Amino acid sequence: MKIITDDTLVDMNFGTGAVKITPAHDPNDYECGKRHNLEFINIFDDDGKINENGGPYKGLLRFDARVQVLKDLEARKLFKEKTPNKMKLAKCQRSGDIVEPMIRP
Repeated sequence: MKIITDDTLVDMNFGTGAVKITPAHDPNDYECGKRHNLEFINIFDDDGKINENGGPYKGLLRFDARVQVLKDLEARKLFKEKTPNKMKLAKCQRSGDIVEPMIRP
């Protein structure tokens, strides 16, 4: 796991001052990835399921995978807390589904 510093993306006065970076799935992280020459790894297939890059979560739908990751962290006593965080999510105009950004050719 790489640890980088980025004054543009991280606000040291908000939360822990640390964030995970997913350059292939978030516009701000994409720019951060370019600044730091990070690898752009896609973790979704075209059906919204976790692909082979998701290890043991392969085949799970994205929201199911998030629930399972939380359960796995709790089981290993690696989970500290969960706090609400308001964020803007892109939604499909027709279906209302949350749009997951992905790098495409």
